[in-house]
Amino acid sequence: MQLGTADGTELTPVDLPQDYWVVLVLPSASVKSSTGDVFAAFDSRGGEAGYDERRATLLAALDGVSRPRELAALPPNDLASSPLTAELLEFGAFRADVTGAGPTVYGLFLHEERARTAQRLMSPKGRTWLTAPAWYR
Repeated sequence: MQLGTADGTELTPVDLPQDYWVVLVLPSASVKSSTGDVFAAFDSRGGEAGYDERRATLLAALDGVSRPRELAALPPNDLASSPLTAELLEFGAFRADVTGAGPTVYGLFLHEERARTAQRLMSPKGRTWLTAPAWYR
């Protein structure tokens, strides 16, 4: 099924895998920047450069996602970054990144036990949550 947008772009639903665990970390010392500030910083560093290539990479990666581990091929967040993503990867996440404009970071794990361990190890860094994808059945 194709859905249209106001600018005529067609949207195609994506059937993403759902059988993994998510660790969320809201860093203690973080301050939420306004959306306007995040986009202003993006613009000031020339973030729009390479958009067409990033879009093509994203679409190609989405076409290849049928299993959780394949989510690791999706391009990184180009609005915000965090050193905590590297820590989540060290603790066994197959993908880690910043949510939206941040400051919350997430790690995706295949196994609940590894996710629980990562949550425990990340808890000194800030508030943590462990969940499965919201649409998981």
